[in-house]
Amino acid sequence: MTADARVLVTGSRDYADVESVRLALAAAQLVLRVDRPTLVHGAAKGLDALAAQAAAAFGWVVEPHPADWDAYGRSAGPRRNEEMAALGAGLVLAFPLHHRGSAEGSRGTWHCAAAARRAGLSVLVVWDGSLWPDDDDLLARSLLEDRAARVGAGLELRWQLPLADAALPF
Repeated sequence: MTADARVLVTGSRDYADVESVRLALAAAQLVLRVDRPTLVHGAAKGLDALAAQAAAAFGWVVEPHPADWDAYGRSAGPRRNEEMAALGAGLVLAFPLHHRGSAEGSRGTWHCAAAARRAGLSVLVVWDGSLWPDDDDLLARSLLEDRAARVGAGLELRWQLPLADAALPF
């Protein structure tokens, strides 16, 4: 399986929007143009579990990467995120519940998205029912601009491209 056929997901342990997960995975499969992608996830409750269930229902290969909390303590999650990103993916989907840098949470989600960006991966953020490119991710922007990848899918998620000078909502 090539890295291009892999979809890495990251999100909150409290994430519960099953429909957004399902739609985002369907969108990822369209964007990547592969028949049977591999879902890469951190094997946690919440978003990871929802994405694993949806991917399995779609017939995807599911690849869990549980953090080794016993061996690494509090650094286990960030270590796992870095390892997943280093393995590569054609696309990363981030499902934060809170704004970047918020004291309320989603630190692990934003850490994984940043690790993916450092690894040169394209990151799309699922925020308020829309798919957004993460910051100035030019590859993510080009994926969103690829109209052919979106046509005919009946996807209800909105594909958002902010103006060059506009701040992202998250």
